[in-house]
Amino acid sequence: MLLPTVEHKLYCWAWNRIYIKANGRVPCWCDSGETHTIIHNNFLQNDFVTDIVNSPEMRKMRLDILESSQRYIQECANCCCLLTAGERKFKRYHDSEQADNVQQQASAAYRSLKKISVTRDWPLGSIEKISEIQLEPSFPCNLRCPGCIHGIHKSPLSTEEPPYLFPIEWFKHMLDCTKAHNVEIKRIQYCGKGEPTLNKALPDMIKYAHDNNIGQSIDTNSNQEFNDTYLLLDKINCSIDGSSKEAYGTYRRKGNWNKAIDFMGTAAKHKRQTGSKCIIRWKYILFDTTESIEQLNTAQKMACELGIDELDFVITACGAFDSSVLPPRYMNSIKAVQQYIADNPIFHKTMVSRS
Repeated sequence: MLLPTVEHKLYCWAWNRIYIKANGRVPCWCDSGETHTIIHNNFLQNDFVTDIVNSPEMRKMRLDILESSQRYIQECANCCCLLTAGERKFKRYHDSEQADNVQQQASAAYRSLKKISVTRDWPLGSIEKISEIQLEPSFPCNLRCPGCIHGIHKSPLSTEEPPYLFPIEWFKHMLDCTKAHNVEIKRIQYCGKGEPTLNKALPDMIKYAHDNNIGQSIDTNSNQEFNDTYLLLDKINCSIDGSSKEAYGTYRRKGNWNKAIDFMGTAAKHKRQTGSKCIIRWKYILFDTTESIEQLNTAQKMACELGIDELDFVITACGAFDSSVLPPRYMNSIKAVQQYIADNPIFHKTMVSRS
């Protein structure tokens, strides 16, 4: 007798990923579900694989969506991770294409879960390959961007429990546990609500993950001193919005324009000197204060001069909470930015993406 086929109308692309805050709290990814804690265990007292990655609650999250085709929590309705058949892929953008292949992607993910439960004899909902760990090395930040908690809250550290810097002991324990269980980590992305490079243990984390053949990348505001260990990463995303000090300062408040550009230039220079394969990417978020053609042309010229690898103009639907900085008015669609790039081909690797 054939079992009825599940009609998958929902697919969460974070089903085999995990987001870890600096204090060890594991939220439901870093979008609408960040306030929802899936699990908050002491890393050294628990097995990272059985007690966190494949904990009962993590398995429930996967099965709610992939088996029952229902939302895990109410925040799923507004989350960028959840795709719904027949709806826009990127809910916040009017020009977004429809989510396609939802049924196929969800079915493939669910088949993977069922296979693991048989071959590994693990509870259904467990995973053996982690597509990405988004790790927040530091919750504190040295900037006060008006669209971020550090720019709007009088005491941002009071919103999370300590520790505020992810300990190197936790990091090594995390990787050692996955190795012991023969669980693969495809890559680690260092980013979160704080500035990753403020954690002095970050270079040691990068080295340890590199020695374990794990892909790595980082998002940084580029306001710290460059460390050559960063060249062990696969990609460095330098978040610098604007191609002038004045434009940059509208959003990256308390940031130092000269330091940021020097960081990016030093990264590109040291990459050439060492033969590193690390991609140096300028992550340029488009706001109404940074979207002018003059600003974008200057950014392309600077990218040529600095010798970086990629310049990514990032469309956002967000701005400052006090409306002092708004989303882009003109460069607000993929088509508009692609047309600009076609009309102004200055830097060979200029691209566009959404945040």
